[in-house]
Amino acid sequence: MRIGTNQQFQGFSARIANAQTRMEEAREKAITGQRFTRAAQDPASASRVVRLKGLHQRIDRLGQNVQHAEHRLGGADNALAGVNDLAVRARTLTLQAASPGLPLSSRQAIASELQEMRERLVSLGNTQDASGQHIFAGRNSGEKPFLRVDGQLQNRGDQLPVRAEIRPGEQMDLGSPGAQQLILDLDAQLDELSSNVLGADFQSLSEDRLSQLDTLSRSALTMRADVGSKLQRLQTVKEEHARQKDDLAAQASDAQDVDLAQALTELKSAELAYTASMQTISQGMNLSLMDFLR
Repeated sequence: MRIGTNQQFQGFSARIANAQTRMEEAREKAITGQRFTRAAQDPASASRVVRLKGLHQRIDRLGQNVQHAEHRLGGADNALAGVNDLAVRARTLTLQAASPGLPLSSRQAIASELQEMRERLVSLGNTQDASGQHIFAGRNSGEKPFLRVDGQLQNRGDQLPVRAEIRPGEQMDLGSPGAQQLILDLDAQLDELSSNVLGADFQSLSEDRLSQLDTLSRSALTMRADVGSKLQRLQTVKEEHARQKDDLAAQASDAQDVDLAQALTELKSAELAYTASMQTISQGMNLSLMDFLR
């Protein structure tokens, strides 16, 4: 008789344990809002969530590349705009200096401004991005590409491309081909203009000079157009990344998150089942005890 009672007790204990486990799992889902908190609870869904999160992180890294590219190209655009402004201003000063009746003091003022513009040009050529890298230096971006030695502007940058991955397997060139030569050429033009103005060399202050400055201005504008096209492309990529991240987040949510109303219903059902099990087992234990006493 006692062996039978022990067997009954073990059966009752197992039923209570199962009911309690189900109730605790239901309560955990209702509290956390997740189907599982440990991979062992749902290996397939857990593996899917890990994969989706990995893709999300990959897009985040690409987004950082895009942000860096935007900062770098934005700096290039501003610098090239400044270079173009200098070329346009030099054209205006050339026209002013071409007047034979211009007094010496005015010529000296124009020549002085042209020299100041040369220093401004060097500053623009040594523009840095948000991380301190020089945007017109090629890959040798840790050092200033433009340095004046004995009055002559020298370029220490290289022509190697600087690229950033903006989509999986897609690289964007962040350089501005021709910018280094443009800066050197404009510096030489400004220096010659300064000398021509001081020396009242009207022959040199001719249509040819204006044409050369116009060519440099057009080059700067063409480079700005290329940079602007890249910035527009980056904006499109940013929008793609945002949509992809939203989609991945939704897929991860579907795989891991529970419907709260359903979770609460399951919790209530598990609690009722646990209570019913306790009542049934209690009655069964009382009957077994009475049988044992008889």
